[in-house]
Amino acid sequence: MQRSLLNLLFLCCATGMLIITTNSVAQLSVEIPEAAFDNGHSALDIPFTRMSDHIVLQVEIDGSREVDLIFDTGFGLPGVILFNRDIADSLKLTYTGKVDLGGGGKEGTKLANIATGVRLSLHGAAFADQQLLVLEDRENNFSGLAVDGIIGGTLMGSVVEIDYDKSAISLFDPASYKPDTGAVEFPIEFSSGIPVVKATLMLESGDVLPITLLYDTGVPEIPLLLFPFSSDRISMPDQTIEFRGEAMGGEMKIQCGRVRQLQLGPFSFEDVVGGYVTEEEFGTAVVLGQNGMLGHDIIQRFDAALDYVGKRIHMKPNLGFNRHYELNTAGLGLLKQKDGSFRVSCVVRNSPADEQGIKVGDAITSINDIKARDFGYLELREIFSHVDSIVSLKVSRKDDEFMCIVKLKRLI
Repeated sequence: MQRSLLNLLFLCCATGMLIITTNSVAQLSVEIPEAAFDNGHSALDIPFTRMSDHIVLQVEIDGSREVDLIFDTGFGLPGVILFNRDIADSLKLTYTGKVDLGGGGKEGTKLANIATGVRLSLHGAAFADQQLLVLEDRENNFSGLAVDGIIGGTLMGSVVEIDYDKSAISLFDPASYKPDTGAVEFPIEFSSGIPVVKATLMLESGDVLPITLLYDTGVPEIPLLLFPFSSDRISMPDQTIEFRGEAMGGEMKIQCGRVRQLQLGPFSFEDVVGGYVTEEEFGTAVVLGQNGMLGHDIIQRFDAALDYVGKRIHMKPNLGFNRHYELNTAGLGLLKQKDGSFRVSCVVRNSPADEQGIKVGDAITSINDIKARDFGYLELREIFSHVDSIVSLKVSRKDDEFMCIVKLKRLI
């Protein structure tokens, strides 16, 4: 069951909204493949790990190299974006063309080489004749991450069931899939290949505004991104803090504040942390008519079945549904690195981390005298969601190493 994604020009990914230029699209495959299952019509309980609020799957390329890939619902093309040129070199790929990748941020596009005819496999399922988009610059801003790239559309010819409590996904043939009877069905539309859900936003005035949101597991940490330039009724709250993230097009500034209420079908979310992005900060990215993005912090509160073929998502609250919404209470953006440390990607002004002199580019090598490599994402999130707690951080900066004692506090 192949699905054509003709005219797929824009993709949402872990790096922000990603643009592929019109000229480049002609060189790319847009056919979503069928899975070849080892057993019957499904592949069950494929394990994933969590890295900086992302789902990370282990995928084998051409039966010879395993890579760790972020699973991103907004990356609609088949194949993989590969950050790591060294891995690509080890595969001895033959490139058939180049593609310009752009996205949020102001630094412009990044060039990627295209390789075709690649076989991708996960536990219990394989996908033939896939493409790799390999970032040409070896020193790109993702090369130090503890992941190797992104996968998305390859899996979407199947129903993708995500079980956050088990940390596993399962793939099903859409023709034979039967959803959980306790799950709520949400119809989805597609905006240039990107899944879109409908929601309502309660404004500070108490008025209710219908909105459309990209359903994007690639938006980490911030539960909800809103685009004030998409509607004159969406405005930033009085109290905000500036958070800086890394996107395909470079650094992107996000003003974060509290949203009074988000209503998603029968589910209500109060006092949600919302990020507000200006049109300028979106850089080369283009808004497709939607009002924002439903981020992974909200998405992961449900076990979900993504049925792109049936144009629906089934969602059922899981054990994390009622977790409180809190940005990192030290005021840090942290990215897991291949060496096990956490690189500081953002320091919020006047936050506890800022007051202790921590800077962007520093590496956190231990937390409360425990090596950073021993912390998974969930443990890290738990530590930095507390208020008034004391946390000791060992910080590495070039050839210097020092301790910081940070008292956590709510920032917004």
